[in-house]
Amino acid sequence: MPKRSNQKFASRQNQINYNNQRASKERRSVQFIQDKLKRNRDVILKLLGGQSEVVVNVETMQSLGFSFYVLTHLLNEEDRLMVCIYDVGYQKINEKEEYISFRFSTFWFNLGW
Repeated sequence: MPKRSNQKFASRQNQINYNNQRASKERRSVQFIQDKLKRNRDVILKLLGGQSEVVVNVETMQSLGFSFYVLTHLLNEEDRLMVCIYDVGYQKINEKEEYISFRFSTFWFNLGW
């Protein structure tokens, strides 16, 4: 029974349950993309192995489960397109299907990247 004329839920618990169901549905709708993004980031971090840059080929990236179709953003730096997944990324460096994987430094984040 509502206590106010503009009250939408019978109790606070009903409101919490409604909002949790709505948020859960939203999370499930994008979960498969989030899983691929996490996998791509993990692959790049594994390839880097603590280094800031490493040159790898397509086969190596794909054999580790990397998907070239999922990314978070693109950067165009000095006419070179950098494909990014959160705080890591890669760019093609030659026609032999070799890529350079990198991790952004904190310097880039301080600039607003």
